[in-house]
This record gives sequence, C-alpha cells and structure tokens, in this order.
Amino acid sequence: MTNNYDCIAVGGGPASFFALLQLKQQHPTAKVLIVEKQHRALEKIYLSGGGRCNLTHACFDPKTLSQFYPRGSKELRGAFYHFQPSDTIAWFEDHGVRLKTENDGRVFPVSDRSESVADALLKAAKKHSIPVWTQTEVMQVTPKDQGFSLTLHNEEILFTKCLLFGSGGNRKTLKLIEKMGISVFPPVPSLFSFLIEHPILNACVGTPISNVRIELSELPFTQQGSIMITHEGLSGPAVLKLSAFAARELANRDYQQQLLVDWVPALNHEQVREKLTVQKTKENKKSIGGSPAFDGIPKKVWEALLKEIELESNLQWSQLSKVQMQNLIQILKETKFEIQGKSLHKQEFVTCGGVDLKTIDFRTMQSKEMAGLFFAGEVLDIDGVTGGFNLQNTWTTGYIAGNGMATLLR
Repeated sequence: MTNNYDCIAVGGGPASFFALLQLKQQHPTAKVLIVEKQHRALEKIYLSGGGRCNLTHACFDPKTLSQFYPRGSKELRGAFYHFQPSDTIAWFEDHGVRLKTENDGRVFPVSDRSESVADALLKAAKKHSIPVWTQTEVMQVTPKDQGFSLTLHNEEILFTKCLLFGSGGNRKTLKLIEKMGISVFPPVPSLFSFLIEHPILNACVGTPISNVRIELSELPFTQQGSIMITHEGLSGPAVLKLSAFAARELANRDYQQQLLVDWVPALNHEQVREKLTVQKTKENKKSIGGSPAFDGIPKKVWEALLKEIELESNLQWSQLSKVQMQNLIQILKETKFEIQGKSLHKQEFVTCGGVDLKTIDFRTMQSKEMAGLFFAGEVLDIDGVTGGFNLQNTWTTGYIAGNGMATLLR
C-alpha cells in the first residue's frame, strides 16, 4: 500500500516539529507526517540544558549571534534576519511557555523543566493535525517524479512531494542522505574537554581559573576565558569553545595535539617582566611561593608552576636570578600541555558534520541539487557553542524550511 503526503519529516526532533508547524501555518490543508525511529520524539529537547532545556540565547544582533557558530556562521547571519532569538522567545511564550533569561544570557523555561518546551511543541502539533509515528525507521529514499518514495523498516512505502530531514547528525541518517547523492561531512564530536596528564594539573584538580588564553600549536585556533582543572585534564567554557571551533582538525589528528596556556593574557612578556621586577623589589624578603605576583592565578596553580620550573617555593623574591626570572616569565606566558584525547560526557550530543552547506539554499533550506528536498537543524554541517545556540539554529532553519516547503507546495 502506498500512502501519499505533501511533506514527510524524517526525525522527530525539534527541527522537524518547528518546520511542519510553520508549513501548516501557511498551508493548513497540507497532509504531513513526522517519522521517528526512537520510542519517543523530541529526545534532544528532554536532554537539553541538563533537563532544563536551554532553548535559545538572549543575543539579538544577527551578526554577533552568528559568531557563536564554528560552522555555519556565514550562512546563519542572513537567516537570523528572518528568525532569531526574539522570535523564538515570542513563539514559545505565545504557546504558553513562560521563559526567563539568566545572567549569562541563556534562556530557560521558568519551570526549569524541558517538558514545558516539549509539551508546547507536541500540543501545537496535535492542534495542527501533525501525526508523529515513533519506532518508525526510514530504510531507503528513492527520488521520483515530483517527489520521493520512502521505504520503512516494516516494508511499508510512503510517497511525499516534499521531504525534510530534521533528524540531527546521526551517522545512519547521513549515510541515507549520502546515498541520494548529497554531499555530507562525516560527524565528529564537538564541545568536549581535553584529556591531559601533567604534574601541574594533577596538583590542582578542582581549581577554576577565571581568565586564561589557550591556543593549539600549529593550528589557527585560540580562545580566552575561564577554564576548570579536572581529574582528567582541562574543561570549562574556553576549552569547550576551543574544541568546538577546532573539532574537525582535532579529529583529523586523533586528538593528539599540543596546547599552550597563557595564565596572564592581559600582559605581554615585557609587562610580565616589569610586574615581577616590582614584586621582587616590593616583596624582597617574602617567599615567592607565599606571595604570588598575579591576583588571577590561584595559589595552587602558582605553586605548581614554580615546581614545574624547579623554583623553590620558599625562595625569597630578592634571591630570584635572571635565569629563574626568564623561566618564570616563559611558563606564565606559555605552559605547554599535550592533549592525549577527548573527554566525552553522557549528555554530549553536539556534533560537527552533516550536509554540506554549499549545497543548500538558505533562503528556503531546499537542496540546490534536488528539488523538494529540505534540511533543518543539526543534520546540517552547523554547530554552535554551549548556551542555547544549537537549538536556535534548529528553530531558525526549521522556520525557513517550513516557509520554503509551503511556497513550493502552493
């Protein structure tokens, strides 16, 4: 038996829901369907923000907003003029979800429950007669005249005029897309911590540092901000952001890479020398270990750095030699660590990879290579840093795809 649809969305994620809701808003009589292989839809929503659902970020300038995306920045800049965080906030509040903006700009439901966001999408889908088939896997897609034939796991065949992939970046779906002749980048992890074994870090587990600059040797990637020393190595916002921007390059190097840490990024080498010279004069009788020269470096880290260059903690500042001074400047400005791998967390589900953005018309989210084929969300080679940016990509591309499909069907 063949069932005919105007649009089928593969993947029961937020991108599919948002796109079909927009489509039905524009084209109420369209016959649509969402198919999801898992036992429930919207799994990403339930997991987002540790179960609280960080559904967007309070950044309302498209140019600034686009800079939070290691991949997709250029393409999203224009897209955000059509649908951005203020539109996301308005949509969810119009659908009964009260929202709050935290001090760091992240936007959550007031309930602090991801179910609030998922329920709003499910309720809207029901209102607009959008059926969701769970535990339904698409095994094959065959382009046909004026549409697509989909073969399901139970051998049922569906036909649709428009096909939307809003399925996230899982490998199986990307292979299905690749078989259709669409260019795809294989997915690799993004947003991860660095596995590093080093005496300095071993001595400072659990220590946060508010402002450092980190850089990957021989690669054009650097970040400045806060880090956290963990029992596995280094984590924290600056590390996660660096890992996101360098995700593909680090994967190519099998996560074996030298990392440089500048503990005093506000000062250059000469300014560090001046600061230490003042400290040497001012605190001449005090021990170097007992009177750190820089407020931003925790005492534990300061002592570990001294130990690494074999500088006795009880040495008086007045006894600091020129060679020791130079060694101290060098390690403060460029401590070298060897990254030995990545630390994957249970809730990590952001990937770098997906459908090649060059093949997509971002005015409609339709494939340039195949009419009637649309993409939205993380199935695209787009990923953002932490803070609600990945879901905002989902709402934006879903909104544009929904409008694009409505136009095509009309």
